[in-house]
Amino acid sequence: MDEEALESWINEQLNSGYTEQEVENALLDEGISRNRIRDALPDSGSNPDVQDSVSQADVQDSESQPATLLPRVIAELLDNFIAGVIGFVVIIAVALVIGLAGGGISTLSGGGIGGGIGGGIAGVVAAILVLSTLVFQLFGYKALLEARNSRTFGMKLAGIRVESENGSGVTGGQALVRSITLATSALTGYLATVIPILIGDTNKRIGDKLAGTQVVES
Repeated sequence: MDEEALESWINEQLNSGYTEQEVENALLDEGISRNRIRDALPDSGSNPDVQDSVSQADVQDSESQPATLLPRVIAELLDNFIAGVIGFVVIIAVALVIGLAGGGISTLSGGGIGGGIGGGIAGVVAAILVLSTLVFQLFGYKALLEARNSRTFGMKLAGIRVESENGSGVTGGQALVRSITLATSALTGYLATVIPILIGDTNKRIGDKLAGTQVVES
């Protein structure tokens, strides 16, 4: 969506009675950066229809509010469950396909050495695919969704999202740093994640500080 189309869409929504905050949240869900949205928003003082639709509460809420620990924990539990289900389904599917392929190779080769080689190849392929699935669960799932949508499925259900410190969307590199540091934090029982959120003024974990990101309410 180019800038002209974005401004036109925003004006249509505002004139239909939606508030600036509601319009902004809808666009953030579509992956449009906060800076682009703010630039496209009209000057509410020059448009009486828009001015009437913006309440004092919307003005106060226009700045991102840091997410507290509870919704972040809820999002993490939901994401781990979702990624676990995806991984389980993939591994079962791979096991079935490899099992059928291995059986076919053994049958065609009449067993013996040929069957053993076929089974060995099938085992190596299965191990690679299972390892790839685990890597996806630990890093890829969160990084891909955060870079594309600024939130994972769990974050959406918990009502939070991640953004850069300047309010723009998250890059792939930032999302990957967040995922790697979170997985590493598991070695400490997630204390390396929880403690900085609890004692910091901005509710940032180490991964957020390294990546230059922040998790906010949506």
